[in-house]
Amino acid sequence: MKIEETEIFGWKHAFHGLRNPMNSWDKSDSNFDGVHLGIFTIGPNDNALAKKLIRAGSDERKFLRFIHVQCFITLPRYIWQELDTYKVATTRLSCSTMHKLGYTDITQNDFQDFFVLANTLEEINSLGQIYRKTKEIDLLRKMKQMLPEGFLQGAEYDMNYENCMCMYYKRKHHRMREWSGKDSQEDSICKWIESLPMMNEWLNLYV
Repeated sequence: MKIEETEIFGWKHAFHGLRNPMNSWDKSDSNFDGVHLGIFTIGPNDNALAKKLIRAGSDERKFLRFIHVQCFITLPRYIWQELDTYKVATTRLSCSTMHKLGYTDITQNDFQDFFVLANTLEEINSLGQIYRKTKEIDLLRKMKQMLPEGFLQGAEYDMNYENCMCMYYKRKHHRMREWSGKDSQEDSICKWIESLPMMNEWLNLYV
């Protein structure tokens, strides 16, 4: 699995908005002038208010939904199924097995941990070779039905900081290392979330 090309935006409006209820914009002490370059400073006053709202629960921390995260994620299919549990205000643009499966032979490199049964790989590629000549839809259906859950599939993914915190809280001790990174030096979704700006400071406030 891999998480690449991470972009985060929405900081300026998020921190302007968290002061809207009390019209307290004059107390803001953050600087977002260089946010388009990834250079910004969240002031102690704004951070204190942000922490207060995060602790208060989902009704009060709506500003987190303004901080958007976009990236390209490559995951085995069995993790994509679980990630869809959090499909509230998220969008996924996936690489398509419907359109591209069978166009080239697949290899062990296309699977998490390089694990796939040799006879399964051989059968899918055999069907794919026939499919490339005939374009018979039944062959494509058979390939999709046979495709193991360890097959790596990439997608652009859009979510927000509320989504990220919810994922982290629910999955940080998950048995699957792709989520938790438990007992592994490899990438994981929770380790990646920890690396996002301000997350290490805010995650322990989430309830």
